[in-house]
Amino acid sequence: MEFIALFIPALITVSVRYRRNKGEMWKWFDYVKEYGVALLVNVIFTQAVIVYVLGATGEGTLDFERFAFSTKYLVIACFLAFVLPYVWEALTKAISVSVEVDRDKR
Repeated sequence: MEFIALFIPALITVSVRYRRNKGEMWKWFDYVKEYGVALLVNVIFTQAVIVYVLGATGEGTLDFERFAFSTKYLVIACFLAFVLPYVWEALTKAISVSVEVDRDKR
């Protein structure tokens, strides 16, 4: 159950981002990179919601063996997996960084 709860939401995030990019073909390395970033972001945000919003202590190392915790984690992670691509897209449209380098011509 813990593998499903940890790895499937990142797949959902990558799928939504792929659909939002109108199905552009990604190279294999780009897909793996996107999946790794989505996995890390999903786990961090889901853990933050569980600890800070729901007030769980997060001290138990065997939490995923309890069905109630795994189900709760999976529901929260899947919800965030659908929301995060839209948040990421909004942030990339709202925030831009440009660098201008002026070389001295001596």
